[in-house]
Amino acid sequence: HDLPQLVRLSSAAATLDTAPETVRYWIKTGRLSSVKLGRNVYLIRSELEEAIQKGLRCRSASPEPPTRGGGR
Repeated sequence: HDLPQLVRLSSAAATLDTAPETVRYWIKTGRLSSVKLGRNVYLIRSELEEAIQKGLRCRSASPEPPTRGGGR
């Protein structure tokens, strides 16, 4: 069996033209899946390419959704 090609999180962020923190947020929220090997986080290249084809893009400069309530 062939092993899937892996892409480092930083390379995936560059491919998506977004910050690594945004990619981590997408992993946390289930928009992307990842594999952790030691201290490094990788994405499966075929899944990343599929997400790009489905239109995964950075919607805003902030990786986190706005906080609720606000008010200082």
